[in-house]
Amino acid sequence: MEESLFDRTTRAMGSVPLRYTDDGIPVHAGWPLNGELAEAALAVVRPELERLRKRVAELEGSRPQTVLPAKFVTDAMNRIPDSLPPDFQ
Repeated sequence: MEESLFDRTTRAMGSVPLRYTDDGIPVHAGWPLNGELAEAALAVVRPELERLRKRVAELEGSRPQTVLPAKFVTDAMNRIPDSLPPDFQ
């Protein structure tokens, strides 16, 4: 089973201390408050995530994805000179 974004955010919030006691001991929020904080944070992030997902879908859907063969890349790299031409030095 995969952990949801909400679960990961809630767990991450649990490791952040709210304050420290006079003795320097960290005070952490309980799970209900961590859940509320995570939900508030995700309410801000979700619209941006959705916008990015739509943009990626637009870009991927309009044209097929092409992967260049390794030989093509290797040949192209071999054509690059090892040094600059004399007029660029």
